[in-house]
Order: sequence, then structure tokens, then C-alpha cells
Amino acid sequence: MRRAALLLTVPALSLILGISLALARPPSSAPFGIQKTIQVPHGLTAFDLTFCDAPSQLCFVADQTNKAVDIIDAKNDSFLNQFGVWVIDIKDPSSPKVVDVISTALPGPPDPLRADELSYDKKDKMILIANPGDSPPFVSLISTTTHKVLKHIIFTHATNGLEQSVFDDRTGLFYLAVPEANGPGTGEVVAIDPKTLSVVTTAVAETEDCKENGMALYNAKQRLLLGCSSQKTLILDLKSGALKTITETGGSDEVWFDPHNKVYYLADLLFRSGLTFAPNIGVIDARTEKFITNVFDGSSNPFATLMHSIAANAANNHVYVPLAANILPFDNNPSTGLKCDKGCIGVLFGKLL
Repeated sequence: MRRAALLLTVPALSLILGISLALARPPSSAPFGIQKTIQVPHGLTAFDLTFCDAPSQLCFVADQTNKAVDIIDAKNDSFLNQFGVWVIDIKDPSSPKVVDVISTALPGPPDPLRADELSYDKKDKMILIANPGDSPPFVSLISTTTHKVLKHIIFTHATNGLEQSVFDDRTGLFYLAVPEANGPGTGEVVAIDPKTLSVVTTAVAETEDCKENGMALYNAKQRLLLGCSSQKTLILDLKSGALKTITETGGSDEVWFDPHNKVYYLADLLFRSGLTFAPNIGVIDARTEKFITNVFDGSSNPFATLMHSIAANAANNHVYVPLAANILPFDNNPSTGLKCDKGCIGVLFGKLL
């Protein structure tokens, strides 16, 4: 879903994605669920993307409430810092600084709309970032060496913005979610070649009414999970183009792949049970591509916890979900120390498989 997002980008992103995973600790024997809540200074009512960096075990939340980036110490499940800056040098998260400010605007009058989600190609030292709110929407390919925009690609046929992109180092391509290619029910995934700075002629897959938001890549299997706004989840085989549908979990915004547990996590804000909203965190086994569980927030209101953002720390298998201020028993329980009446970041972990 398109919301204004704080941008964690060049050159910190190259460090984030360029180092191998830390050694993983064994999972908890308790059932998977919310085990802890991390309090956010000044509360939390609105937020966008969450990202966890495996080598440093730091997680970052785009905190719209405080117009800041919240930094979580994922080793200890604790709040580390909060800064109202654009770019954080991950080598020293206690002293963030603005490295550069890059405009993605097209030539012409000033553009009041902001860029949103991005992906990084460390081989070609390039990021792809979308401006989904413009009409028509477009993406920018930006050099992480010069910080210059190399090319804009305009999607005149995208009738409902643009969503998440990922880079696959095996195919050497960016993949971009287009929720509607020519009106409702015409979603697609397109590929963009960083060598030619252009869209590959044929769409990788037609996703019909998925209305995909998030994407998560299981690189070793060449599978791409698509978090659909509709009541399903799709897994795309990048080798064959085949799509598998999972109906037990869906209505997702951000999704995440944990390379240690080899599971997908989905922030299912718009999931329904019958005609009733049932927001939850969905879990899918990436190896078997079978549904594992949904962890429900217990409400029938998607805006109660605003459960749409998610990331995981592969080093300890903990999952981080920003939650808006609420008084639900799901994340408010004095006997277990859960507290989220002013907003929090929920920490989920436990036995899955």
C-alpha cells in the first residue's frame, strides 16, 4: 500500500545488503506468537516500511508519527534510537547523517509527491525506486556511486500505481509489482534490466486480481512471493513463470523472507474471515510452499493495529511488526509484560515447524 515512507538508501543500503548472514540461534520451543512489545518514544500511530539488516542485527521502521526512523536492536529486542534523517550510515547508527539528497522528480514543474519502495543491485551498484503516486507512475534507476538518476521509466499503463521491487542476482534483473496493468484484474510482474536500463519486453507473470503490494524473493529456489491485497497469496516460479495460489492467508501489504527459517512472513492487514476483517501475521513454509499459521490480532478492524509492515532478523528468528496504539488483549497483557496502548513494535517468535 502506498504511504509516505522515510527512505533508507545510498550508500548505507550497499552495506546492508553486501555482507553475509550472521550465525543463527536456535528457535524458541514456545508456540509462534507475540512474545514482547518494544515501546516507541512519543508513541506510534502511523508508520510504513520495516527493514532488518542481518549482519548488524538492526531493524529500521519508517515512523510517520514522529517523522523519524526508529532503530531497533534486534539482538536484544530493544529500542536503540530515533532520528529524523533520511540516510543512516549503518556503521554508526548512533550518529546518523545525511549523506546525500537525491531527487527522483521528472523534468518540469516541482513534484510534491514522494518516492516509495526500492530495491538494490549491488553488482551494478544501482537502486530502483518507484514514484507510485504520480500520474502516470514511474521508476528511477539511480547509481549508488554517483548518486545520479540514470534513467526514468514511465509506466503509462499502470492504473493503480507501482509497488515493491526486488533484485535477483541470479537473473540479473529487477522485478517490479504492477497491481493494475490496464484496469482492475490486470496485475502483472515486470522485469527491468539494469544493463539496458529498460523493461524486458514480455511481462514475467500476469497476476490478474492479486493487486500485489509486497514481494519477497527466495533466491535459492528462484521463487517470488507476492503479497496480494485480495484474499490470497501468490508464489511465482521465476524459471517457468508458473504461479501457485495459497488461499489460507492474504490481504497483505509488506512481506518478508527469512533465509534461516526458510519461511515467508506476511503482514495481512486486509485478510477476511468470511465477510469480517481478521488482521493477522501469516506464515508460509518456503520449502514446501504450504501454509503454516496465521497469528490474529483479535480485532475485526484493520486500523486497530494497522498491521501492514513486517521484517525478520535471520540471526534469531525474531519478527518485528509495528503496531498502532490500541488496547487489544493481543498486545496488551500486564501478566506477560505486553503493552501497546501508545503504540509499539511487536516481537514475534517461537516454534513454527
